[in-house]
Amino acid sequence: MEAEAELDTIDRRILVILQENGRLSNQEIAERVNLSPSPCLRRIRRLEEIGVIRGYVALLDAKRLGLGLLAYINVRLEKRGGTQAPAGTPKAKRTAIFSAMPYVHGPKSSPATP
Repeated sequence: MEAEAELDTIDRRILVILQENGRLSNQEIAERVNLSPSPCLRRIRRLEEIGVIRGYVALLDAKRLGLGLLAYINVRLEKRGGTQAPAGTPKAKRTAIFSAMPYVHGPKSSPATP
């Protein structure tokens, strides 16, 4: 387990500002936390280096992109030591997990047979 990063009040204020708008310039962030640009940039770089800031992203508007559905799908595969189900396992039980998954398509997709 990694130790928690030591953050002071200014570091925390920088993080709040970046969470609200990750596109602000270093100058703008420095002004908001009452630092000059150089120490502010050093703090941001340090937060990136120690992994507190893992990256920057763009939030997209799904409706404007024509995506009417958002689905989170989790698939977990396990190796069971062989390619065949154990003897006596009914075929319905082996395929049930797949037959329970519905086919999902967006407005611009053509329906398909699962």
